[in-house]
Amino acid sequence: MAAGAAEFARAFDAHTDRLWIAEAGGQTIGSIAIVRRTASEAQLRWFLVHPNFRGIGLGRILLQKALHFCGECGYKIIFLWTVSNLTVATHLYESAGFKQTEEKTSKLWGQMITEERYVLHLGPSDQRNLEKSWRK
Repeated sequence: MAAGAAEFARAFDAHTDRLWIAEAGGQTIGSIAIVRRTASEAQLRWFLVHPNFRGIGLGRILLQKALHFCGECGYKIIFLWTVSNLTVATHLYESAGFKQTEEKTSKLWGQMITEERYVLHLGPSDQRNLEKSWRK
């Protein structure tokens, strides 16, 4: 994770990359980032919400901000990697229109982990549809 963050910091471009950090009481309680991969493709990374702040809509707000930024940047494809046991996060991705496209199981962090790749395709009208779906 540290290597990815260092790469993000070195290559950061405020026009195509973004990092949001949610704070409460001087503590970091959540984060999400968009990292440009190509002119039309971005990766969603570091989507984290502190356990004490889950279930109040913070994750949905962070994801909404990130996807809105992707629309403003003209990205057509947004992808992310997650692990299979994060079912609440998976539900949030799917509710935003992400579809699982790949799965691989390997040894990570000393245990067998199933990683899942999710992809969201954005067209011209998708940004408006995303905004409407978040209001529900």
